[in-house]
Amino acid sequence: MSFLGPGVKLKAWKQRWWWRERRPSIVAVLLLVVGIGLAVWIPLYLDGRDENSDARPSSTTGGETAAPTPSVSARPREEPPERPDAMTEPNAKGVEATVRYENEAVNYAQRTGDVEPLKRIYDLEHCAVCASLTAQFEKLNADGRYLEGASYTVVSVADIGVRRNDTGEYRGTIEANIKRDAGRQLEADGRLIQEIEAEPPTVFELRLSFDDGAWRIYAT
Repeated sequence: MSFLGPGVKLKAWKQRWWWRERRPSIVAVLLLVVGIGLAVWIPLYLDGRDENSDARPSSTTGGETAAPTPSVSARPREEPPERPDAMTEPNAKGVEATVRYENEAVNYAQRTGDVEPLKRIYDLEHCAVCASLTAQFEKLNADGRYLEGASYTVVSVADIGVRRNDTGEYRGTIEANIKRDAGRQLEADGRLIQEIEAEPPTVFELRLSFDDGAWRIYAT
């Protein structure tokens, strides 16, 4: 049994009908209000976190992202061998100094890939062996490859001769006894390519010309 009168029941029924008809619109409005509120509040919240944060990026300076570490070649870096002053003397002393310097330039080229010292001491136009040797070093050291050890050593020199031809040009000859140590050919990152065996002393005969105030090798 209800204690409400007919008027009250009708009013209550109308209220329920009004709510059912408008409920989707009201819910949509409420969701819109909540969405706007979140859109305003979230950026303000995040800005406040950035200002008050004590976090520090690792391995950076001034909050910048650290750059990746570039790959580093294992090939040695060194200064080229120093040319001896005796190379400018048109005599036996100059011939021997030139050949010993050439040996150091060869070892330097094997380690570093730099053949410029050899190009300055070789007469590449007339010495086919010199040109071939220089090209071999450039190919050997392509892509950062290099030799470790495998150095050449001048054991002794003999039969040094210097003469002056009819046109006033100096020519020199020398026999150099040279040996090679064992070593390894390596990739730019240090990985082994191949082992190199030692070579016993071998006698090489070299011919030189004195041009532009210094000796150059034009035949071997």
